[in-house]
Amino acid sequence: MPRSQVLGFPFLLILLTLLSACASVPRVEQVVDASEHQQALAQLKQWRINGKLAFKGENDKFSAALNWRQSDTDYELLLSNLFGTTLLKMTQHQGLVELQYDGKDYQHYDAASLLHSLTGWQMPVNDLPLWLKGQRTDGTRILQADKGLIYQLESPQGWLVELADYRQVDNYALPYSLQLTAGQNQIKIRVNQWTLN
Repeated sequence: MPRSQVLGFPFLLILLTLLSACASVPRVEQVVDASEHQQALAQLKQWRINGKLAFKGENDKFSAALNWRQSDTDYELLLSNLFGTTLLKMTQHQGLVELQYDGKDYQHYDAASLLHSLTGWQMPVNDLPLWLKGQRTDGTRILQADKGLIYQLESPQGWLVELADYRQVDNYALPYSLQLTAGQNQIKIRVNQWTLN
């Protein structure tokens, strides 16, 4: 993957497409019970999203199409470029993480550590499955909430997570926009579609 890939016109074009694709999903307007909502999210263990991820770190930045499939604690994360070529594939099954990157296969028991050691990217992969749903993780501090939904939280590891554009998907209120910041690292995720199994 080329370093310092500029987020230019193709990125904006895809972002506009994603924005129009999720425009038909109804926004959450009503107040939800915060405790019941978090309990419901904890029971939501089979889901899939596709969308867009933009990463900016101290020495690198890139954008990619994002596909994430979650099944209980197992998941598959796929990042691909604008032409559909796989940049990275990470799977976790029964606690073992397998990463396909740069034509090679790697294994580890800590996804974030493995990803950082190979790419230099700081990404909170271990917490993302919950944050993507708008669910708090152990030790996080809620900084902003409204109508029973979390809009900003801070993790013990120093990640500031901003969630926005909650929409109604089946019986769940789920965020379609996330921004994660820790020091010079920034991750923006725009969800195009949630699929609940």
